[in-house]
Formats: sequence, structure tokens, C-alpha cells
Amino acid sequence: MGEIADLYSATGADETASEIVNRHIRYLHRYNEMRDSGLGMLSLLAENKGLTLAQIYKERGMNETVELWFPG
Repeated sequence: MGEIADLYSATGADETASEIVNRHIRYLHRYNEMRDSGLGMLSLLAENKGLTLAQIYKERGMNETVELWFPG
């Protein structure tokens, strides 16, 4: 039983479903803002170097079909 209590404690079992959903929405907004900033910087780099964004992805070892923050 101690293990279950530890899991409840670690997962915030005292939160309501609405609070959990709202927290996840805030995290998604934050993630999207960071992702957009990163993509913007990569776009500026590509423009500065005269390359396409796909070429910058390849140069950086990133898979262009994978999300920006998860290199392939």
C-alpha cells in the first residue's frame, strides 16, 4: 500500500481533473512558444546562410518530420 500512496503523492492525486487539464494546457502553450522561437531562430539561420530550412535540419542532424525539440 505504501507504493500506491507514493504514486498518488507524486502525481498530485489531490488535484481535480480540471486543474490537471488546465496545467497541461499551460504546459502546451509554453512548449509551443519555445518551439516557435526555436523554429524562428533556425529560419533566420537558414536565411542568413542562404539555405533552406530542410538543409539546416540536415546540417544539425535533425529529422525534418520530427518535432523541433526531438532530434531524429
